[in-house]
Amino acid sequence: VRNATSDIFIQTPDLNAAPLLPELLGAVRRGIQVTYYVCLGYNDAGELLPFQGGHNEGVANKLYTSLSSDEDAAARKLLNIHYYTAKDQTAPIHDSFKQRSCHVKLMIVDGHLGIMGNGNQDTQSWYHSQEVNIMLDDAEVVGKWRQGIERNQNTGKLGKASNVDGIWRDAQGNQAKGAIGPNAGKMS
Repeated sequence: VRNATSDIFIQTPDLNAAPLLPELLGAVRRGIQVTYYVCLGYNDAGELLPFQGGHNEGVANKLYTSLSSDEDAAARKLLNIHYYTAKDQTAPIHDSFKQRSCHVKLMIVDGHLGIMGNGNQDTQSWYHSQEVNIMLDDAEVVGKWRQGIERNQNTGKLGKASNVDGIWRDAQGNQAKGAIGPNAGKMS
């Protein structure tokens, strides 16, 4: 992330690893396009425990509100957060309904560097679960990975969060059923 020159793509069930968040903000402030796909409501109860980093909606909100100054206006446009939407869905479905979730763990940097494996981009995976990823530098292979992601889900088309607060809303302005929103109350 620190050495990206054009774009970063991430898909992971949860994204809240403390060292990663400032790097993503730094990347968009350097003019790097950052797009990430996460699940809506995936393991919220676990991610809201102390020292776990927070739930996806809260983290998305934190990132966008960190880019609220006038000097960060351009950076805000470069941050694109999406909530997983399966190929047969028209909107994200909260994980509590157990209808769909996605467990892909992938990062692509500058269209040629790919990191894939069983490690999520969350605190638990980074520090406790001893998960492992591999890194590959091959534009053709990494390009096929990204094509496969876009071909097999509607996340990029229908799961985009607001670039004001990081929350997904339907055309009428309603959050997805079951969504917590940015403030998880006493669990925040």
